[in-house]
Amino acid sequence: DYDIWAAQSTGAGAPADWAAGVEITATGAYEGYPALSAGASGAALFTQYMHLAYNYDTFTPTQLLLNPGFELGNNADWTVRVAGDISCSGTNVRTGTCKALLGGATSQPNDWIYQTVTIPANATSAQLSLWLKIATADSLTIAYDYLYLEIRDTSGVLLRSLGQYSNANASAFGTYAQLAYGLNEFIGQTIRVHLWASNDGSGITSFYIDD
Repeated sequence: DYDIWAAQSTGAGAPADWAAGVEITATGAYEGYPALSAGASGAALFTQYMHLAYNYDTFTPTQLLLNPGFELGNNADWTVRVAGDISCSGTNVRTGTCKALLGGATSQPNDWIYQTVTIPANATSAQLSLWLKIATADSLTIAYDYLYLEIRDTSGVLLRSLGQYSNANASAFGTYAQLAYGLNEFIGQTIRVHLWASNDGSGITSFYIDD
């Protein structure tokens, strides 16, 4: 818990000018009091306080996904359609040597990975974040190949569509860019984080996911 104060010293009886820049300090004390001291001329100087905020809590996020950056390879933490959906070739990664690769072949028109996770009932917030890169040999303006980021129940029923991306987004995702989605409505529930891609019969698009 912290008290946060704005402090300003003035001459005796002079009001503080809060329009001017002031020092912001944080202390572990629950209460703060004005200070009185003597100036060079012997006149009293008051430090006046403005109470800005109170009781800030700090916390460390808990990672709920297993193998979140795919660095353990295809170790069954993620359920995959084919083994190559998690690739450790060392190429097209953001960090490490492994990433998820969805799409990337016309022979796999529907490609997917998912993981079941329980968000604790005592969680104060929940968020899914990931990094996405798109490489395509298809159009940069007309969508033909798609990536879907979804939350499903444990039977596979769609609960929420988080985002949809396509070959037409390749210019914006030519290098890895971060995506983040709030999942507070699923606190206390067991859900599937379900990522899947579809490619048409030409112009391959690869959707790379990392971290």
